[in-house]
Amino acid sequence: MTHMFRRWLGVLAIATAVNCPDVAHATTAMGVPSCGQWIARKNSVSDKATSESWLLGYLSGLATGTRVDILRDTDYDSLIAWMDNYCNTHPLERVSGGAAQLYIELQGRVPK
Repeated sequence: MTHMFRRWLGVLAIATAVNCPDVAHATTAMGVPSCGQWIARKNSVSDKATSESWLLGYLSGLATGTRVDILRDTDYDSLIAWMDNYCNTHPLERVSGGAAQLYIELQGRVPK
């Protein structure tokens, strides 16, 4: 894949998830927990690891696909705390929607 195509694909995926919530929810991505599941994950070590691994993989994949090093100036605990806050205030949403918003926030912090 060319660099420009990968960047376009990443932007399209984020734009779809953030700007078109009906479209984003019309497709089921395997392994994407709901915010309700994210919140409940604290009761199970394996569920917690699975949910958090999904988030880190999603963000790492977007960073790699778009070649924007969004994870450079952050850490694991901060990313998990951000998603905890998102899911506590949006319990009926999917983690993928929060992850897309987190990506956009992190992207805005990357020096140009």
